[in-house]
Amino acid sequence: MPLTRRFCKEYDEIKSFYDTYLGRKSRDVKQNFTTNWKENLDGILTLKFKNVRIFENDGSLNIRTASNNYDIFIWNNSKKNHLRLSGIVSSKEFDYASSIEQSLNNNDMEFDLRPANKGYNSIWATLRNPIYSDNINFLANEDADTVVSSIATFISQIEDIKEYCYQNRNIL
Repeated sequence: MPLTRRFCKEYDEIKSFYDTYLGRKSRDVKQNFTTNWKENLDGILTLKFKNVRIFENDGSLNIRTASNNYDIFIWNNSKKNHLRLSGIVSSKEFDYASSIEQSLNNNDMEFDLRPANKGYNSIWATLRNPIYSDNINFLANEDADTVVSSIATFISQIEDIKEYCYQNRNIL
């Protein structure tokens, strides 16, 4: 193999490795981290729900309302970062959510209902479009509005399911 062809092949392999494993960390996007997005989220959730608490864990957020716990993290799937959210639901809430599953899915998030397997029933959602950030606790400015809106929407939908089931507990 001529030297230039071998060099080009090696160069392409190195460039591919860089783009795959290193390039996303040193992208040309300003990675100024916003410090008030959690305050904005807390403000939105506090207006809607009682006793909201947000806890930071290593690589995830745990949000507690008066009626539920929610886990939020960034999942790396096929070299793309996606916001993932989950909430716990009772058996009746799970059955009701199953009956309205199509209305839960929207253009921004895809929902997945997971029956209990040695634990609790849960509802998961994944943001369809990838985000720049790879850790929920160090969110880039570019992602803040989308993440806050998605979290608030997801929690509102789950809380609505819980409220509906509570109000209709005698007929469900």
